[in-house]
This record gives sequence, structure tokens and C-alpha cells, in this order.
Amino acid sequence: MRSFRSLARSRSLPAAVPCRCSSCHPIPRSNPASPTSQSRTLRGIKSAVTRTLTEVELYGSLRVIETPGHLHGHLSFLDERDSTLYAGDAIICLGNLRVAGYAPFPFTPTNAFTWDKELALRSAQKLMKYPIARFASGHGPIREGGLALLRSTLAKVDQR
Repeated sequence: MRSFRSLARSRSLPAAVPCRCSSCHPIPRSNPASPTSQSRTLRGIKSAVTRTLTEVELYGSLRVIETPGHLHGHLSFLDERDSTLYAGDAIICLGNLRVAGYAPFPFTPTNAFTWDKELALRSAQKLMKYPIARFASGHGPIREGGLALLRSTLAKVDQR
């Protein structure tokens, strides 16, 4: 059997990129005595964290919602001005609306790159308590439909 890299080269696909997620690469903590003790950096990223956010905090017009599952520290943001949920990868808008980790085919990226499927599902269920009108995700177009669309998506997951 050929390796992924040789398969990628033979089909003119890019070779796999090394992982840079915080679950594989912990965030190094700065020296507590340093005046910049709050700053943290991720390996390979030149920027430093200047602010951390917590559940239900309001950051401008964005309500912070913890939606772990795709990644352990994943956040989504509900814009309270127009009820758009910026879901990142908690909800996928490719094809139909999908919960991360619950695409219909087993070898899709949303299934392969979801850290904890069951936690992703619980995060999606938690979103039902927010007044969502539309979804903007990291993959796919903005989807109108709000809570009715999310409810039908969750019902399809429950039927599996």
C-alpha cells in the first residue's frame, strides 16, 4: 500500500502539513516575573495571545460560546446584532448543515479531524438555547434557517 505522501505526489495534491494545534503542541507559558507574563505564543506563530475569552462573555457584539469537540478549546461567536453564529468548525455548512464529526461518509475531513465526536454533538445541542438566525462556518457558505435547520440536523444525527 502506498503512503499518503506518495499518493499525494502522484495525484498532484499537496503533501500533508505538520499539525500545529494546541492539543499536540502545548502553549508555552512565559516567565511569570516578566512584564508580559500574560503573553503566550503557539509554535510557528509570531503573534501572542493578548486576551482570553470565557463562556457567555460579550466581546463587542459577539457572545462567546464554548463549543469543544472539533478541538478541545473551540469557541463559536453569536453576533447579537443579527443573530449570526460564527461557528468555526463546530458546525459545517458544506452541502447540508452538519455537526463536526458527523458527515455521512466515514472518511471525510470533518470526521477525521474532529477531536471528540460526542462532545461536538453535545456542543451542537447546547447551541439550541441561543437565538440563531444563520450559520457562518469555516467550511461552506452562510446558511439561513437558524434553529429549525439546527434542529433538523440534530434529528438526522440522532437517527444514526
